[in-house]
Amino acid sequence: MLVAGCARLERFRPHDTTAAAAAGAASAPGGAGQVAPPAEGAPAVAEVPAEGRWGRLFHRREAAAAVQTAPTSPGGGLIHPQAEVAPGVAGQAHEGRFARLHFWPRKASTPAPAGRVGGAPSTHLQAAVESLGGAGGPGLGVRQLRDVAPCAPLLAFLPDGSLLYADRGHSLARQGLDGRVARLGPLAKGPYAVAVAQSGRLLAVGDAGGQVAVWDLGSQRLSHRLTAAEAPITALTFTPEGRFLVVGDKGGGVGVWTAETGSRVSTLPRHGGAVSLVVTDGKRLWSGGWDKSLRLYDLASGRLVRRYTFPDVWGDAAAIDAGGHTFAMENYNAIRLWDLESGGELATLEGHKTWVRALRFGADGRSLLSAAEDGEAILWEIPAGTLVERWQPVADGCGVAIGVEGDALAVATHDGATLVPTGGVDDLLAVARLRAQGQEVDWSVGNNDLPPYPVAEVRSSPKNGQVVAGDRLSITVVLYNRGKGDLFRAKARLTSPHPALDSRTYYFGRVPPASRREWTETIDLPVDLAVGEIPFAIEFSEAAGYVPRGVEGALQVQALPRPEFLYSVRVVDDMSGDSVGNGDGVIQLGEAAAVAVAVRNGGAGPAHDVQVELTPVDTAGVAVRGLDRPIDLLAPDQVVEVTRTLLISPKVAVREVGLHVRIHEGGFGIDFTDRLSLPVDPNPPREIRPVTGNVKVNRPLEIRAGADHRTAAVAQVGPGDLLEAAGELPGWIQVKLAGERTGWVDATGVERQY
Repeated sequence: MLVAGCARLERFRPHDTTAAAAAGAASAPGGAGQVAPPAEGAPAVAEVPAEGRWGRLFHRREAAAAVQTAPTSPGGGLIHPQAEVAPGVAGQAHEGRFARLHFWPRKASTPAPAGRVGGAPSTHLQAAVESLGGAGGPGLGVRQLRDVAPCAPLLAFLPDGSLLYADRGHSLARQGLDGRVARLGPLAKGPYAVAVAQSGRLLAVGDAGGQVAVWDLGSQRLSHRLTAAEAPITALTFTPEGRFLVVGDKGGGVGVWTAETGSRVSTLPRHGGAVSLVVTDGKRLWSGGWDKSLRLYDLASGRLVRRYTFPDVWGDAAAIDAGGHTFAMENYNAIRLWDLESGGELATLEGHKTWVRALRFGADGRSLLSAAEDGEAILWEIPAGTLVERWQPVADGCGVAIGVEGDALAVATHDGATLVPTGGVDDLLAVARLRAQGQEVDWSVGNNDLPPYPVAEVRSSPKNGQVVAGDRLSITVVLYNRGKGDLFRAKARLTSPHPALDSRTYYFGRVPPASRREWTETIDLPVDLAVGEIPFAIEFSEAAGYVPRGVEGALQVQALPRPEFLYSVRVVDDMSGDSVGNGDGVIQLGEAAAVAVAVRNGGAGPAHDVQVELTPVDTAGVAVRGLDRPIDLLAPDQVVEVTRTLLISPKVAVREVGLHVRIHEGGFGIDFTDRLSLPVDPNPPREIRPVTGNVKVNRPLEIRAGADHRTAAVAQVGPGDLLEAAGELPGWIQVKLAGERTGWVDATGVERQY
């Protein structure tokens, strides 16, 4: 792909190259020398007019590609990425295969070297080798923008990082990352409120006359104007998808408009003072004003959900984090934080010397970047309010704007503006934490005369990607710089559909030429991973766009044998332990029965840290007592019985008691819940008559845990089976079971032999 910052780009087929080359040389201004045509069968050639001269580029796909340009004297020249090219000056060779070529014009800021026309514009050619995968701009450090109006009344960043400002001719201008300036059109009378849709396509500018101009940034044309209020516009925001525009004005009005057509959708209740804040996440809308109130609305219905009142303070600069949890507002040179859930104040942040004019939360709400009128910026850790880092790029600031991601700072001065790359709010906080842990990460930026050449190596342990659930996985990323310029703010991000691997960042920072940075991330894999494949990807980023190829891979997971739980319940009321009752296995009012829960591990793997909990469904007159001691280890097929005491008041008339059963296993995080009902006999306890002898079963029967058909079945017997009897109640016979336990059978299904 060829992108040319010039008037015309011609392509021609290989069999036309000789004629086209001659035509190009003949038409080249200044009599540029002829360039030999490429060899037969070579790829297509493009002639690029750039700043009053012709250059020829060969886009080859061989292992050793070259870019040729037409010098003023016969002979070819090779251009290294980012090398300045001028008539009569040859570039340098670059090994590797070119993936893309990019031009941008830049005026010479230094005396022209030999062979260059002094003061004439030059053209930067950047050829990004395939291993680089991106192209950087002409400068990364602090930049001075002289085109900006003194103490610019309008200064804002767009999502793509370009700067929007009022120029010295009182027009709306936009300067891109490549330094190019586009004039959008004249500005009405300020001061101004500005909002940009998240897509970066729509721009809204509100003025002192109550009008809002909506611009299409794709075509860089004015889409429409809407008259939103009779008072100056003081606050603007788009909904995330860009469909609606929320407008606040100095008279306290708040309205919702369609962004594309400028028609009014709804009008919200008026504030008692100027509106300085409107924020929406597409469902909720916050508006705040000089009546010292912050209001939360349901955007679809316009219903007021909550109102916050701040009796002693309100400022122009305010922000709400992405989750809608924390509200920040300036109080002259301080910042105050409130919790929007409780409405309580969290902290007051003090550190600025002049008026705070801009606030920006990090994406996760744990960091806040503030900027004062004098250009001083401070990074804070939230909610503790710890000052992490401070910048003062200029000494005479008179206005400020913060980038959309907190990655840049623009400070208005009396001479224009100063643009300062910060590195991003979240990254700044992460790097500060790493430094506090003793890790050296240089997060500065600068300019290069020659480009870097990044190469990445990724290693994992285990090496073959075969892992077992519960293993400790190490992923090491090594970033080499084999070029001749520095890498700045280099980082890598590990992403995966599985949360165990997702959203992990490797910070390399500045990597000088002929050096390397290494980062290892250790991950304890969850023990509950299922068998299968977990894909992952590692993507790189760098301040100027010099990045190695991303890495994709997958872990092959072998699952651990898992436990599975079975349980049974019986009532013990035979006076053993804490139980008080007649021993019939049925709860009577006034008894204190022991509820024994037998838990069996029916799975193939051991269970660790098993907790068994019993809680009553209805606590009126019912209580469960006993300590919840965990079972440290439950091996496969092992059974452990846990006992709790159940108390039922004799004043409660119930036929059954409902209990919640919860079995939680800590190793795999298994959580099993169930509900059971225990029958309650409303009659007074009956005395069991002891017997000695056997009973013969004459039909299929179930042995019950108690003398009631509603109790649990604990065993089954068939005709002819002999059971040893232990006692009798009307209609029931108590029989002995293994392990000194007893059960009950229906007396009509057995023949007594005693």
